[in-house]
Amino acid sequence: FTQKHELEELPSKVEALEEELSALDEKLNSPDLYTDDGTKAREVSEERSKVQAQLDKLYERWEELESLNA
Repeated sequence: FTQKHELEELPSKVEALEEELSALDEKLNSPDLYTDDGTKAREVSEERSKVQAQLDKLYERWEELESLNA
C-alpha cells in the first residue's frame, strides 16, 4: 500500500465521511429526534463526534502525504 495510492484514495474517503456528517446533521436538526428522553439525540451526537474525529484524522493524513510528495 503505497503513499501515492493512499493519497489517491483520500478524496473519496473524505467525501464519504462528509456525506455521513451531513446526514447526521440533518438528523440532529430534526425535531423528531428529541421526542424521547434525549437518548436518540445523544447517540446521534456521539456518532457525529466519532465521524468528525475520523474526518479530522483523514485531513491530517492528507496534509502529511501532500507535504511528503511536495
